[in-house]
Amino acid sequence: MQINFKSIHSEEDVNLISTLYSKVWKQDSEGIFQRIKKHMDYDGFQGHMILSEENKLIGFAYGYFSLKGQYYHDLIANHLNQQEYQDWLSNCYEVVEIIVDSYYRKLGYGRELLDSLLKGAKTTTAILTTQQDNMTAIQFYKNQHWELVKEQFYPNEDGKAFVIFGKRLKRQ
Repeated sequence: MQINFKSIHSEEDVNLISTLYSKVWKQDSEGIFQRIKKHMDYDGFQGHMILSEENKLIGFAYGYFSLKGQYYHDLIANHLNQQEYQDWLSNCYEVVEIIVDSYYRKLGYGRELLDSLLKGAKTTTAILTTQQDNMTAIQFYKNQHWELVKEQFYPNEDGKAFVIFGKRLKRQ
């Protein structure tokens, strides 16, 4: 199958990825649309998407530099001790979202998206979180050589546990 790899730049791109996000996570696409638009202004923002030859969205990923004062950076920092903070967040790229349409999973697209983000990261580490009960994602990250930083992390008041993964990036 012929695919197209494209950077996320326009509102049309954000609308497309918001629709897939909404489908996968069963959330309001307008809320995610606004959040992604806000994140596009963050330092180091990169977003990539993979489209089929019919221009159907297969998946997307995006992230940015993780900096003090950003909501999620500070939330994660509050769950790390001083040494963990220094090791993982002091020069860090945050992988915010990586989603592949269920029809296209296990075909290497998630790995391609993740690799493309990390290649352009220009930091020494990367960090991401996923739900503690999302065993498919956890296994995927372990297979991509991510390290478990924290086994239990509660970013929301809904009581749902997440895990924090980190990866040390090789820089020349």
